[in-house]
Amino acid sequence: MSGSRILNDPYVAAFSAGAPERARHYREQAEKFRQMAKAETDENLREAISALATQYDELANRLDPPSAGEAPKRVRSVGDPERD
Repeated sequence: MSGSRILNDPYVAAFSAGAPERARHYREQAEKFRQMAKAETDENLREAISALATQYDELANRLDPPSAGEAPKRVRSVGDPERD
């Protein structure tokens, strides 16, 4: 990968940004995983992809924790009725 392509890569840009920006990137990735899991017909793969989404949400919450007095962001699974 050339130097200019690396600098324009959104993943590299997210890592170069501060923690809140990286957390936003991880939450976006978690949502993509949730959508993939929702469309997956194989139960084992659906659960594995859902677990990845949860891990990305947890990482985002560690990088950008809620402010004092603010409730932590709830990490929801694909089958969570409050999320669907």
